[in-house]
Amino acid sequence: FKGNLIDLKLNDCFAACIAEQGEIKIWNAKTKKCILSQNYNDQITCLEKGSTFFVCGIGKKIVIFRPFEKDIILGDHEDLVSCLQVDQENPLCIISGSEDKTVRLW
Repeated sequence: FKGNLIDLKLNDCFAACIAEQGEIKIWNAKTKKCILSQNYNDQITCLEKGSTFFVCGIGKKIVIFRPFEKDIILGDHEDLVSCLQVDQENPLCIISGSEDKTVRLW
């Protein structure tokens, strides 16, 4: 990583970590091989896990990473995303908080 490591999360099959310089990496936990390494031109502020995906706050956006599939961008807050939570009972529900003083349900 080019910057300081911010967070690390594990689910049943994968491990993901983010660095403050806009970098995310995802590894296959069984093979220990990196399957995704992406750099963004924005600050990554938070990382949360679902059962088959990871979700990040990248600048004002919420991005869902699903191994071997295209990323999903959920939209923008008006300011930096500061926290995320995936509903464990309904993993299709993601809650985000932002420095714009709003909470959004996706």
